[in-house]
Amino acid sequence: MSGSMTTGSAKDAAAADEASPDAPSLAHRCLSVLAVVSLFTMLGLFWSEALDSVPWDAAVCMAGYGTLVLLGVLAAVARTRRGLGRLDLAVLGVAVVLALAGFVVQHSFTDEGALTTQAAHELLAGHRVYGVDWPQIFGGPRVGATKTMGGQVVYGYDYPPLSVLLAAAATAAGVPAAMAATVTATAVFLLGVIAAWLLLPAPVRPAAVLVGIGLDHVLNYARDGYPAVIAVALLVPVVASWHRTGASGRLGRRGVTAALLLGAACATQQMAWFLTPFLVVGILLMRLGEMPARQAVTVAARYLGLAFAAFAAINAFFAVRDPAAWWEAILLPLTDHSVPHGQGLIDISYYFVGGSGAVDFFSYATLLLYAGLLALYAVCFRRLGPAAAILPWCAFYLSTRSQDSYYTMMTPLWVVALGTTSPASFAGAAQLRWPRRARFALPAVLLAAAASCLGVALATPAPFAMAVTARHFAARGAELDGVTMRLTNRSGETLSPKFALSLSDGLSNYWRQDAGPARLAPGQTATYVLRSRYGGYAPSPRMVLYAVTNHPMTISSTPAGWGAATPAQAGKAASAPG
Repeated sequence: MSGSMTTGSAKDAAAADEASPDAPSLAHRCLSVLAVVSLFTMLGLFWSEALDSVPWDAAVCMAGYGTLVLLGVLAAVARTRRGLGRLDLAVLGVAVVLALAGFVVQHSFTDEGALTTQAAHELLAGHRVYGVDWPQIFGGPRVGATKTMGGQVVYGYDYPPLSVLLAAAATAAGVPAAMAATVTATAVFLLGVIAAWLLLPAPVRPAAVLVGIGLDHVLNYARDGYPAVIAVALLVPVVASWHRTGASGRLGRRGVTAALLLGAACATQQMAWFLTPFLVVGILLMRLGEMPARQAVTVAARYLGLAFAAFAAINAFFAVRDPAAWWEAILLPLTDHSVPHGQGLIDISYYFVGGSGAVDFFSYATLLLYAGLLALYAVCFRRLGPAAAILPWCAFYLSTRSQDSYYTMMTPLWVVALGTTSPASFAGAAQLRWPRRARFALPAVLLAAAASCLGVALATPAPFAMAVTARHFAARGAELDGVTMRLTNRSGETLSPKFALSLSDGLSNYWRQDAGPARLAPGQTATYVLRSRYGGYAPSPRMVLYAVTNHPMTISSTPAGWGAATPAQAGKAASAPG
């Protein structure tokens, strides 16, 4: 009986604790614990490396493990919202320290960081930043160059200049030049995480640590020196409570700051450009529901104007110095016809069905889907307003460059935008009063056109029939360094193929063409002898040989791999005809 009474008392006490007006919600408590758990994951990614190379950093990690266990316990037993809020602040501080500890052992950059570093060096030396190629910085570990469908390689800087200016400033302040891009990207992003934590409501603040640092997917790009990470950090205050921008009929200090930061983000990386129309349209519709049309348009126009002014000010030096080179460079990621890469629907043609004769239509589908989503957003703003920071990236699922970074790097913005708005926030927004069919006509046409273009891209077969007839091996052993192949143009156009090999999810450098015509007429069959420009490839059944063309954009492929070969077999294959 006493045991029953004890159990009942415990239940009553727990219920009373949860019912206390000052008690934290279960969701807040769980989110705080999840933030702590995510930091364990982040620590595990560099603990071993720190132990091998930087012992004092490993000691920081060791202390971090113990601290996180303690923080987990305290989060579980916190009795008040204020107490749990203080604990969340402690978790943020520990997360920043551990992120810096991770940076000590993992801060080597990829191609984007290498380009930013080189551009900052050239800027400080008084040289040009745009319209210049730096092939010497590529080819190292994790520093690969972007290839185009026309057989070229992008060796220059093709982003707006703010990240270069920040890296140059860091170098001038004493940061080692080789680390300037990674230091500035990491520092600015951590400031962005802190800003997200401050701007989010208290019960949601642990999500800033969870997404920004704990999961490590965005922080990893910061350690690599990606300009897009700086843009994301600048956009955090922009998307926080963005729906209230200009609510008083004036932008005010907060609105002006948000507009200037939006312009700075657009002057850092092109991904911010795609978010801008959704924000401007959303602000206009919010204000149209509250004030006269002229005043609402004025607010939205001033917001856009200030953003453009910040963008122009940051770009002014480069635009005046090399206008043509600057303009071509910042548009290059949108116009250069890069080879496909990513995790979107392009994979169906690229990996699974042997190619497509209408790769251009993936790009058309992307543009139409983006326009269709923007139109649908405007028509259904009261319903879709909360998704303003997520919708722009949906279109990239159809892009030829549908890389997961387009989604993962933007996830802090998803959290901040969702955490500072609610569906009820958009109930008073303006809404078109046209008949239902008229309102949905434009979105329907655009989305149907996007689906049609996607269908064309997926249904059009690869233009080349390809067959490897002989493999050529390097003299020193069993490494493949060339092939002889037969190519037939099954399309109705004359095409100029370029050839490359793939072992996984990327293309090698383009192979040298030692024999075979540069252009292949419709129905024509020819034999090509191709040689690797940079050494041989070990035996692998996963090798795929690709033939790509630029006008029109097409992909064709055929397996080129084989199993493990003995030196004798390699020698026999090397003596094969061709």
